[in-house]
Amino acid sequence: MTLSDRIMSEAKKAPQGRLVSPVDFLDAAPRGSVDKAMSRLVQRGKLVRIGRSLYAASLRGERGPYAPPVEKVLASLSKRTGETFVPQGSMSANLLGLSKHVPLQTTWLTSGKSRTLRFGKGEVQIKNAPVWKISLGNRPAGDLVRALDSLGPKEAERVLADMPKTFPGKEWKALDAARPMLPAWMSRLIGKVLP
Repeated sequence: MTLSDRIMSEAKKAPQGRLVSPVDFLDAAPRGSVDKAMSRLVQRGKLVRIGRSLYAASLRGERGPYAPPVEKVLASLSKRTGETFVPQGSMSANLLGLSKHVPLQTTWLTSGKSRTLRFGKGEVQIKNAPVWKISLGNRPAGDLVRALDSLGPKEAERVLADMPKTFPGKEWKALDAARPMLPAWMSRLIGKVLP
């Protein structure tokens, strides 16, 4: 098996969006050779470079190769690094139907370092965030915390007035448990509407 074949075999293993790095193949060849092989695979459209020393198998479409979905790549990156990745507040508000605003730039929050990832011609900003914004993860309670933060106190109070009718009970329990770490204004507003 050639070095390129081994790289592609590893990159194509499930799940989709699996990340590979030159350091994964240093047992097979010197770093310079691995870098060249990965560079050639990118030029041939078989790999996409996501970030510094991070590559994923490209997907094939009618218009040629393209990068895997951001969520899949971030799940793979989370497995590699142990970081948490969650959508920013305006994305969370949109996901929950609390805002019709669709952010022009895709930004995710992380427990790790800030950086930019590339997905074909597009970029995704990854920004380090305080623990309170990411502690509830990708569950609805976490999305609500980030959405409220992006909406601000006045709009958040209006939005929360309608939430108890539609928000699951276990998510309210998670929000109640997280209140001590939230900003004071948010903790107070959530306390007022807890079922």
